[in-house]
Formats: sequence, C-alpha cells, structure tokens
Amino acid sequence: MDQMIHDLLDYSRIGDTTDKFRMVALREVIDRSLLELSITIAESKARVVVAAGMPEVRGIESELTRLFQNLLGNAIKYRHAERKPEIAIGCREEGSDWVIWVRDNGMGIDPQYREQVFAVFHRLVPKDLYDGTGIGLAVCRRIVEHHGGRIWIEDAPGGGCTFLMTLPRSAASSQCPE
Repeated sequence: MDQMIHDLLDYSRIGDTTDKFRMVALREVIDRSLLELSITIAESKARVVVAAGMPEVRGIESELTRLFQNLLGNAIKYRHAERKPEIAIGCREEGSDWVIWVRDNGMGIDPQYREQVFAVFHRLVPKDLYDGTGIGLAVCRRIVEHHGGRIWIEDAPGGGCTFLMTLPRSAASSQCPE
C-alpha cells in the first residue's frame, strides 16, 4: 500500500516541480538509471547495450531518469522465462524530434493491449506473479508528454517489445547515430 501511495504521488507531481527544463545528456540519465538498477541487472544477468552518441535533450533530469528506470526495470521484470534479458537503447533523428527506443527480448505485449498498459493501475499479469502497482507505464507516458513527446509500443525483432518515444530536438542537440 505504501508503494502505491508513493507511486501515485510521483504520478501526480510530474510537471509540478520547481525544476526548470535544461539541456540534459541522455547518456548520463541512462547511466544513472543503470546504476540505480545495478543489483537487479546483475541478479537477472541482463545485458544492456546503449548506442553511442545518445543526444542531449531539453528536459527535467529527474523525470527523465525516472522514465528510463521504469522502462529498464520493466524490461527486466517481464523477461522471457527461457532467456536472459537483453536490452538495447538507441535513437534516431526524425524530423524535428529524436525517436528514442528501449528494446527488450522479454514476454512482449499483445498489440490489443498496447494502449491500455499506459493507463493508471492497468496490469496485464497477475499481482501474485509480479510485484508492482500498475502505475509505472502511466508515469512514463506522463513524463514523455510533459517533455512534448509521445510514447508507444512496437514488436521487437525476435520477440519482446520496443518502447519508442519522441522528444523534441533542439538546436543545441548533438547528433544521434542511425
């Protein structure tokens, strides 16, 4: 119950902060998220690959860190029972946006549920099998939208899923590899 209250407070506070938008290096945000999850990553024997040249974006660092912690944590939590988690993070330039992805080889999400999983308290798996409050992906959507982007899910090659998000590019952004 305490975790649910904490998560709901986090959800309600997105965008309601005194922190100002500034240029944030996504590689540093991702590295911080990986450090926070280092025990979970080690225990699961997950392999995480981050593309070189992740861009800088205009954003709130604490919110972007929470975004990546949630996506990476879910990729490990909902891993496929018969293989070690493999997670890839990358980006590409598309028009006036960065398209950033977190791809895993986990259980995947049936296309009919891909929009529903972003709703508060929506879970596809029983609570007795997987811990959680059903708020994490709703938090992710709210963070991405607060940063002027959108988030969606596609199939990952070979199984699993890819979470894609757009974040606006700025004139000061560094280049991202294709």
